[in-house]
Amino acid sequence: MRGTKAAPNFGIFYNDTAGSQVAATQAATVKARLTAVGYQCQLLTAPSITAARQLLQQYLDQLDGLVVVGGDGTLNNAMAAMLESGCFVPLGLIPSGRENLFAKRWQISKDVEKACQIIISGRIKKVSAAVINHDYVCHTTLTIGTDPTAAIYELEQETPFRGWKQFRWWLNYLKKSPKLSLNYRFGNDEGHAILTRIFKVNPYVITKGPKHRDINQSNYTVRYLNSHPLTQLWAVSRMMLTRSLVTNVCHDQAQKQLVVVSNTDSKIISVMLDGNLGPQLPLEMTIVPNMYEFFLPSGNFIS
Repeated sequence: MRGTKAAPNFGIFYNDTAGSQVAATQAATVKARLTAVGYQCQLLTAPSITAARQLLQQYLDQLDGLVVVGGDGTLNNAMAAMLESGCFVPLGLIPSGRENLFAKRWQISKDVEKACQIIISGRIKKVSAAVINHDYVCHTTLTIGTDPTAAIYELEQETPFRGWKQFRWWLNYLKKSPKLSLNYRFGNDEGHAILTRIFKVNPYVITKGPKHRDINQSNYTVRYLNSHPLTQLWAVSRMMLTRSLVTNVCHDQAQKQLVVVSNTDSKIISVMLDGNLGPQLPLEMTIVPNMYEFFLPSGNFIS
């Protein structure tokens, strides 16, 4: 970050590759709103993930802050560019993705004006993230295997997806999705061998209530479909109704490291980081406390 007393220079990064003009329109609105209160702003976008990260690395050392207009994947690209370049600036988020899990976790409004006001307020909070295999970053969810909820979401955009149609789809998912032989280990503890179709990791503890608890930032939540038939049937039934995995496995003590390996051919295992394609197994995740600074609406802030 430049650290001058001139008007703040912010980049506005958005994904304009999906063919929709929503992100571009919102980015232009954000630029007008911030410019009106004295910010210098420039729009940043690129035709691919690689090009976007290269573009951000080129501009980061010129910026006082970066506003991301998009969902979890677009935010992951911005955070990954900072990790690769070693240049970190405060991040603001205008949620416009499919799930917006990061925004939901930190209560960032999808309303553009309200989200801009969070940035203008200047309240910054340090947020932890997980670094995977030293090269990738995860702010919300690492997914191993086929995520059925993502596929269902896409189907529902075309036609109502309820009743027997949905039930048959789930039966087909259980029949065709490959079973993955995984072994995960917290810190220096003994490993846990499981057989599952999907395995999810959050680099924080999922707690009840709308607000995240900072005390749990150096820990993980692991969720998967249990390989025992009756238990799996119950888990799948709950997943059909709630669209989320409900079986949580958390460590008793705070752990910053999680290792995941597999006996299944790693080339056929899909790994996603916040909706983006991730690295192949084995994976070594390390939570880095206070790695990023974000403009957020509430909580404990730094000056």
